[in-house]
Amino acid sequence: MDKIFNKLFPPTCLNCNQIGECICDNCLYNCEILSAQFCVVCDKPSFNGFTHKSCFLQSKKQITQSISVFKYQNLVRDSIKTSKFGSKKFITLKKLAYESAYLLKEWGFDFKDFIITAVPPTKARYKIRGFNQAQIIAEIYSNK
Repeated sequence: MDKIFNKLFPPTCLNCNQIGECICDNCLYNCEILSAQFCVVCDKPSFNGFTHKSCFLQSKKQITQSISVFKYQNLVRDSIKTSKFGSKKFITLKKLAYESAYLLKEWGFDFKDFIITAVPPTKARYKIRGFNQAQIIAEIYSNK
């Protein structure tokens, strides 16, 4: 059914309008990949995004590791900001999440011992949006 639907209504890149996918390969290629990971508390470089021990002990945040693949700019920033407001806008963030999961696997990250969870939206926000984008992204990563 998807093949028929895509023939009748070919997907276009939501960034440049090229026919093919929600994010074309050219736009995806232009998303800058981070060369280092950072501590979620102090925002200083850290090995594989682990929270520095001193930061963890001094902070109320209970996050031990945070990994980002792409730099928060341009298409990535726009996708994150606009994904909160509708499924059409969310599809670009979903594509970036799949690409991130693929790259992390290539880099040797194994999510078997990770706890991946999503913070649920309020009932009112869920009713407006119709889906929980954080849950969908968590499911993408937990299946990789």
